[in-house]
Amino acid sequence: VMISDSGINVLAKTKFFIPDLLICSDILSDMSGFDLCKKIKQQNQTENCMVLLLYNVETKESSLKSLQAGADDFMETTFDGLVFQAKVKSLLRVKSLSDQLKEKYSELEEKNKILDAQLEMSRQVQTALVQKPEISINDIRISSLYLPAIAIGGDFYDIIPVGGNKAAVIVGD
Repeated sequence: VMISDSGINVLAKTKFFIPDLLICSDILSDMSGFDLCKKIKQQNQTENCMVLLLYNVETKESSLKSLQAGADDFMETTFDGLVFQAKVKSLLRVKSLSDQLKEKYSELEEKNKILDAQLEMSRQVQTALVQKPEISINDIRISSLYLPAIAIGGDFYDIIPVGGNKAAVIVGD
């Protein structure tokens, strides 16, 4: 827990420590809590920090300003302690779940990179294995081109000369 009465000090501290939850009054010594909240939400390193804004009197204007500033929740400073605890627990739970989701997303991205690399290897192997026959029988020239609809395909083909002026064409789809 860190305490500060200055928005500038809070912003300076977030260069070294990124809080999970910032509980902020609407009145600070050097700026409004709404402005501090906006700045916190605009910085890449703190944009996911949960912000609970506290103000003296809840009005439609203060609620709207809180939402516009990017606050995750807000309430009057004359709050019930149990409501305050519930809001803090709720915001910390949301932050924890958000962090878990980001971690799982990063793991998924890494696995997708591995799968993409394996898929590219498979495509190269399959392309190398599929023959590109050039067969001429009398005045007829037979050639082929293999282009799977996606990176790799389950299709195959082959053209086999069977003697004389005959060829067998095999296509598997």
